[in-house]
Amino acid sequence: SALALACAEKGLVAYEPAGRPLAQTRVGRAAILWMAWRRRRELRTLRGLCEDPAFAFAMAESSGLALHEIFGALDLLNVKYFASTLDQALDIHRPENRPEHPREKEASDSCRRLLKAAANLGAKDALPTPLAERSEPGAKEVVKIWEQIESSRLISKHLREDLFAWALSETRLFEPRPAGATLELNGWLEAPWQPTARLVVSGCAAGILPSLPKPSPFL
Repeated sequence: SALALACAEKGLVAYEPAGRPLAQTRVGRAAILWMAWRRRRELRTLRGLCEDPAFAFAMAESSGLALHEIFGALDLLNVKYFASTLDQALDIHRPENRPEHPREKEASDSCRRLLKAAANLGAKDALPTPLAERSEPGAKEVVKIWEQIESSRLISKHLREDLFAWALSETRLFEPRPAGATLELNGWLEAPWQPTARLVVSGCAAGILPSLPKPSPFL
């Protein structure tokens, strides 16, 4: 809506008193992608991980590639070689399949370096550095949940990832209310009691105001 766009342009962030699931935070989404990569090793999942800044810089450091080279290699693997998984891509870029043309050889080397770094991502049970060493809201909670699951002797290995995803969706992050909030969104019933000089009414259709609620004798 126009109101939501105006809030976004001013950098206003919605405050949710009921909290929000960890799975909806940026670190939570990255954790879910990391689990999906561990399980299926699909290149589209790897691209989603690389769109997270922490993972992108970690992959760049591990592979020795620049960020634009990483995304270029991912596009090449998808568009030219039609590789969908890590195993398929590694099979295509075996050393004996190295092309002779200098330009193609350079692109193939970039793909091989990226795939080598990607193979090490998720090879261990511990959370990778791009998840374990974040300072943004929800990061500590994500690490704590994974450590509890990983250290439990009652949870089998093949259930860890599913339980982790469920815990991220069920655990809510309660962020502190921002100081000096200037915009509050209230319902139609609360409007007459707002002690404010300006009131913006949204949700009207062609200038028609919502009808008055009918009181219930049982309330």
